Amino acid sequence: MDDAEKVIRMFLTEDLDTARALAKQLHSLNQERQQTEAEIVRLVLEECVKAPVDANQIALVFAGPKLHRGVVGIVASRLVERFYRPVFVLSEEDGLAQGSGRSIAPFHRWTRSNPCRIFSITRFGGHRQAAGLSMDAQSIPEFRRRLNAYAAERLTAADLRPQLLSMRSSI
Repeated sequence: MDDAEKVIRMFLTEDLDTARALAKQLHSLNQERQQTEAEIVRLVLEECVKAPVDANQIALVFAGPKLHRGVVGIVASRLVERFYRPVFVLSEEDGLAQGSGRSIAPFHRWTRSNPCRIFSITRFGGHRQAAGLSMDAQSIPEFRRRLNAYAAERLTAADLRPQLLSMRSSI
């Protein structure tokens, strides 16, 4: 929710008072981020009470006006934990939607063949479990439909059940 300059300055300063002041500022910013994140999650979950997520929704896209773009990736992660489905959270402002997506282990949504990557998306980047994008806000319903159809072709009901991974010792 800010830039990394304060963190870098805090670690590089040799003045203890400066480091403490910067740490206090960073702590305050982190509390603000946590509050903003919690508020967006609350808004999304309220939306889900009105229109519950059902078994036909394999991938989820949540969008809203002026959601803080600095936390939408964290929010998407929280929603993946909650619903165990690929999730995008998009902030809409001035006709543009920008946001982040997170995924579940069985779903690599960023392959070259993904049809969601080729329509109305003006910026895109990511890796196996996370991505960011920008698109015309009017395209959100079609993006939601295409992403859901793409995920439905690739995921099974078993894929949508959370799995506990065992840690094996290498000894």
